[in-house]
Amino acid sequence: MMDLDGALYSIGDHGKGQMSILFLICFMGQLPSSWHIFSIAFLGATPNYACASSFDELTEDQLQYEYSNRTPGSMEKHEYSKCRHIGPTNDSTACDDWIYANEPYGSTIVSEWNLVCDRASFVELSQTVLMIGVTIGSVIFGYIVDRFGRRQIFFASLFMQGIFGCIEAFSPSFVIFLVFRLFIGITDQGFVLPAWAMVSELFTPRCRPYTFPCLFIFWAVGVMTLPILAYFIRNWRFLQLALSLPLLFCPLLCWFVPESPRWLLSVGRKQEATTILQNIARVNGRKDVTICLSTNKDKLIAKNETENNLQIVQNSSNGTEGKNNSYENDTTEEDTLHDEYKTKVTQTNGNRASYLDLFAGVHIAMVTIVIFIIWLFASMTFYGLTLNASHLVGNPYLNFFLVGLVEIPSDLTVMITVARFGRRRPISICFALAGIACIATAFIPRETESGINLTSAVVATAMLGKFAITVSFHTTCLCVTEVFPTVLRSKGIAFVAIAVRLGATIAPFIILMENRFPKLPMVLFGVVALVPSLLIFLLPEMKDRPQPQTMEDFNDLFRSKQKWLHVPLSDDHQGRKKTSV
Repeated sequence: MMDLDGALYSIGDHGKGQMSILFLICFMGQLPSSWHIFSIAFLGATPNYACASSFDELTEDQLQYEYSNRTPGSMEKHEYSKCRHIGPTNDSTACDDWIYANEPYGSTIVSEWNLVCDRASFVELSQTVLMIGVTIGSVIFGYIVDRFGRRQIFFASLFMQGIFGCIEAFSPSFVIFLVFRLFIGITDQGFVLPAWAMVSELFTPRCRPYTFPCLFIFWAVGVMTLPILAYFIRNWRFLQLALSLPLLFCPLLCWFVPESPRWLLSVGRKQEATTILQNIARVNGRKDVTICLSTNKDKLIAKNETENNLQIVQNSSNGTEGKNNSYENDTTEEDTLHDEYKTKVTQTNGNRASYLDLFAGVHIAMVTIVIFIIWLFASMTFYGLTLNASHLVGNPYLNFFLVGLVEIPSDLTVMITVARFGRRRPISICFALAGIACIATAFIPRETESGINLTSAVVATAMLGKFAITVSFHTTCLCVTEVFPTVLRSKGIAFVAIAVRLGATIAPFIILMENRFPKLPMVLFGVVALVPSLLIFLLPEMKDRPQPQTMEDFNDLFRSKQKWLHVPLSDDHQGRKKTSV
């Protein structure tokens, strides 16, 4: 018998079979998510505008000229004509009609439904509704994915998000737009959670530091391609269709993505897991490998047999060896073993576990709470810096592209650092660096008193903060998939993902404070990024540790006297090939 990691080593733990599956999961599971999460930056972009009935009326050409020649502070030149109608006697009334500059965004939901002045917060509301949907989806799919498996939920959710996205493009009103934003958010977690679980479960501890960040590289590609699409599609309805239609064809690839073997083992479907591994072995050119997987039941039987043998030896020394030799006693002992295994599975099987099990012990509760806080603060900074890209001085499309581009070296850094230095130290250092960069961005002036333009310095410092927060955030994501046991993995990810959605929901409103307190948003993002740099040391170091399958395996992470130190793999997990068992 061999465990799953041993089987993966024997068939080639990073062969063509696994890598092709990894590519498909990353491509389908990350690009659509990043598109829809950040699409509001262009769907809801606010062009320059003015009150159409203002006494000092501006034409669209004048608005465009003001945008093209804006300097810090110039956008407030006609502030009085944006939201109030100024009469000949200087009396003012609320404006009810506006004109909008066509550049740089074209038609957006802001210009179509007049989401300006006292309705300006409706854009942030649409993002909040999306994140509420994502939070609801985390709770729902966190249970469903552990209950029914990863693969079928993955493809069904992709197709449903494509349907909802296409319908949203034809929304006749802002209210209908909000309704389908909610549904898009709910279905988002239906393919993101399985993608994370499948990628982490398909590879060995040796490969996970290199394969798991591939998810985020594809996420970054999604962030980079979004402004490119938005640049060439200057109509929010057509842009929404372009982001949604490809998802309708994803189910055609379902034949090339198998179910997670680790999940199949956790629910006792050993033969299906063996078949999948044998198919991967054939693609990897290892047809001669014989796979015989062990399950928790097998381990329990072996453990009880060992204990029984010791008991027989003790009884033999006491002259009582005959007491356990009858057929009745053997049958009773087997029944007792079956009952013990059944009880163990009932307590730890993902099909029966609930979210309450995330707080069922001191260690699991501590890990859940600590990760929740870390992800809350990390996501506030991560999403805040991303959504704030279009608010930075300079070209909004280029700034947003740079925000995505900087994530790729961040993810490559994750691959290098976690493989060599573990998880906790890189996370701590990068959180601290992100906090310092954000605070520094707030206090760098856009222009010196002598007239020197510091726009490049502002953008560069903000990108440094984005780089650091991406390294720390994505490394923490890897930790989450490693530390939770298989029977609770999707539920654990789903629960702490609520913190990510809360942070993403709060971030746009923090950015909105910039209108009154220009320095406050970046200072807040910097302060909250510093907190996780200390909290991370409350988690166990997972470098080279196998993923825990059950709660007992999870608690073993804390039982060793050297629980915070590096624990090397056994000889079998150092890559020794097994051709038969």
